[in-house]
Amino acid sequence: MTDWTYEMLRYAFSWNDESAEKALKYVVNNRNGTENMSEFQLLDILLLTILTEKDEVERTSALVFLEEHGKSLVFDYTRLHKVYFVLDNILGSPVDGQSMTYSLKTQVLVTYTALLIQFDTFETDVARFEGFVDLLYSMVKHTNKSADRILRAYACECLHELESWYPGLLFSLLGEDWMVPPIWAAGMTATSQPGTSVGQNILGKFVNDELLHVQESYARLFFTTIQHFTEQIVQEALKHTSPDDKQEFSIAATPATSSAPGSRAGTPPGTPRSTAGSPAEVPSWPGAAASAASSAVKGEVFRFRVPENCHTSPEVAFDLAPEQTPPRLPRKLVRSMTRSIGLVLETMPTSSSWTKIFIAERLSLFVRVLALPQRVVFHHFSPLLRSSRPSLLHAFMVVNALFSKEVDRSVAEAVVDRLFALVQDTAMEPCFRLLAVSWLIALSETK
Repeated sequence: MTDWTYEMLRYAFSWNDESAEKALKYVVNNRNGTENMSEFQLLDILLLTILTEKDEVERTSALVFLEEHGKSLVFDYTRLHKVYFVLDNILGSPVDGQSMTYSLKTQVLVTYTALLIQFDTFETDVARFEGFVDLLYSMVKHTNKSADRILRAYACECLHELESWYPGLLFSLLGEDWMVPPIWAAGMTATSQPGTSVGQNILGKFVNDELLHVQESYARLFFTTIQHFTEQIVQEALKHTSPDDKQEFSIAATPATSSAPGSRAGTPPGTPRSTAGSPAEVPSWPGAAASAASSAVKGEVFRFRVPENCHTSPEVAFDLAPEQTPPRLPRKLVRSMTRSIGLVLETMPTSSSWTKIFIAERLSLFVRVLALPQRVVFHHFSPLLRSSRPSLLHAFMVVNALFSKEVDRSVAEAVVDRLFALVQDTAMEPCFRLLAVSWLIALSETK
């Protein structure tokens, strides 16, 4: 048997014996005595299984296999287009609860996202990339619908993955409050699209409106987007700030949105994403806001376009050095950023351990730039100190380290007692006890 056979059997056996038998029937194909199977044949069988198989477990196994081995199975755009055609067919099919379910569509979204990243569709097929992001956005904006809540959560995670790979991709979904001064706009990813506006359907509104448990997926997506925005604007502000520069930005400043050229329809594969010619002119704020509002009133449909200056993610996230002074930002923008962080923190009580850790490890830049007081942040994280889960205690310790010089003596003693209790708990997993030891060592070295 080939390596592909063993891989597919591994997926099949991880589910149940029935799936293993179907893997033998559809993949191994030893009924005619053939022991080897080419990648071309395997891809065709995978696509046929995804499209026509009645067993959802088998279809999901094939999707996962395609997601992990797409680079080895697809050699040219013709076959890649065939894969996309099958996935589009499933996404466009109505849910009937039998042959088509929301759970199957969620895996299709994940596989589709992985393939877009693997084959660099962001650069080679802009129209398809934009169409998929537009599809995801159309899913996530319909909040508080119980039937498709899992599908919407996965759509948020797919958008989150794309934003993580291409920081600034979703800046246009933040809304008109996230305008930047023109002196900084040139070096940043565009925060708006000329001729169209997202209107009231912005990411922050989705987080605020969603009342189901999938709210944390919306919160992570929103948090990561504003994190990338903050990283970019701080770097641009530092470039234009010198020791002798006494200029202060106030609420009366007149920022403008950066412009972005419209994407070309039907972009063929292999065509560079950058466009020739000058970008369309966009009126300065607040004129741009008035124009966007009028376009929303007219009922124009928002269509996502890849923003200008959007590139792949850097290897290391940006943060200010301990001795570095944060730059001054416009007051209006600071208020929008502060409200947004407050909105994300308000979702903490209903969020999972992973989300709490995710937010805690990325708060450092916001604490520095927005000068967030200790009491505001601790209000949301202090309950984690008494949590029975070591992972949540770790989240508290990460935030506690941001305010190491401001922690009360009583809180410091409670922290040490909690860490010693965790170390001495023999029923706890060794990895968590070692984590507590590491924190104790770090605290002992803190001056």
